[in-house]
Amino acid sequence: MSLSHRNGFTLAELLISLAILGEIATFTIPKIIGAQQNGQNNAIAKETVGSVAAAYQLYSISNTVTATTSMSDLISYLNYAKIDTSSIVDSEQGGTSVDCADPSLQCLRLHNGAILWHGKTNVDFGGTTDLNAIYFLVDPDARYSGSTTGNGKSIKFYLYRNGRVATWASISTGTVTHEWGNYYVTNADATRDPPWFSW
Repeated sequence: MSLSHRNGFTLAELLISLAILGEIATFTIPKIIGAQQNGQNNAIAKETVGSVAAAYQLYSISNTVTATTSMSDLISYLNYAKIDTSSIVDSEQGGTSVDCADPSLQCLRLHNGAILWHGKTNVDFGGTTDLNAIYFLVDPDARYSGSTTGNGKSIKFYLYRNGRVATWASISTGTVTHEWGNYYVTNADATRDPPWFSW
């Protein structure tokens, strides 16, 4: 068989095929990596919530839950790697950053790599009804993204006196106490949850 009758691809056809594959990879690979990171963030946040809910149940068995019970009371029931006093991490959606060196905050470095942070003082239930809640935030990647929105943000969780946990998207009307006193949460706000989180 002569060379002119062999089947094959021309150099131009191969270059066009490589260009098409390159374009597909350019759009597909970042989405796959992003979806993987979002799934990991979601799993870390849920694992952390489970740990806090379990710590609250253990605390409730040994102690009377009062209006002044706070996240600081639950810390001894949590399994964490260390107290972090040097990291800069993300706040929730719309916020900029949190300095773990701030004496009004406590940042706990968890075994799953996340940072759980909460107000050390005056962040208590503030009442004795099932709608009273305390809050804590989880930054699953434990670093500052430099953005006020997006996948790198922390997520705020509310722990109600009855043990239920909610985010901004699923919060009930009730009184929540934080550093600056009591305020009433009147409606859910899904825009305050990061895009990677879902129950």
